[in-house]
Amino acid sequence: MPIVKTLAKGQVVIPAEIRKKIGLKPGRKVLITVESERRIALELLSEDPIRDLRGVLHVIEAVVAGELPSK
Repeated sequence: MPIVKTLAKGQVVIPAEIRKKIGLKPGRKVLITVESERRIALELLSEDPIRDLRGVLHVIEAVVAGELPSK
């Protein structure tokens, strides 16, 4: 498990082997959440959130019409 330091402006460099493993490329958006006082999590956001929503409306319509059980 690599250990990194924070830079003067609060930046942290994610090691190349980790960036490669998760497919993190320059310009990619990342969601940062605070899990506890000493732990944060990084989550890659979708590159195309509109495409990710394709088909969702049909599922919502089916739930409203009673064709699918809601969760």
